[in-house]
Amino acid sequence: MDRPAHNPSFPHLSQNAPERRRAGRIKTLKVSCEWGQVADISSTGLRVIHRGSRPVPENTDATITIRSPLSTFSIQVQVIRVTKLGFRKWQLGLHIIEADDLARAELCTLARAAAQGGSDHN
Repeated sequence: MDRPAHNPSFPHLSQNAPERRRAGRIKTLKVSCEWGQVADISSTGLRVIHRGSRPVPENTDATITIRSPLSTFSIQVQVIRVTKLGFRKWQLGLHIIEADDLARAELCTLARAAAQGGSDHN
């Protein structure tokens, strides 16, 4: 399977994963947004675990605020996938549409902290 070109926005996040993702994912802790807990991040998107009623339909574009012990910043995303995990529990696959330079730097900082196992920082 051909892989898309390396994403220069987050050079240290991209990996050759044996799955169909464009970039490797890094698990996070203590990172959230208005739709729930951010389970992992990559250079191209996020996976969010939402508890409650179905949050948003697929193909929705939105600006979300990412919150962590390190920082708070906003990015524009598109909801690519909404999967029901159980009773009032959903998984959202979000694609990053746009992130300014500050948001890109903050995403890299979160990824770096998570990759180093710094649970106090992710």
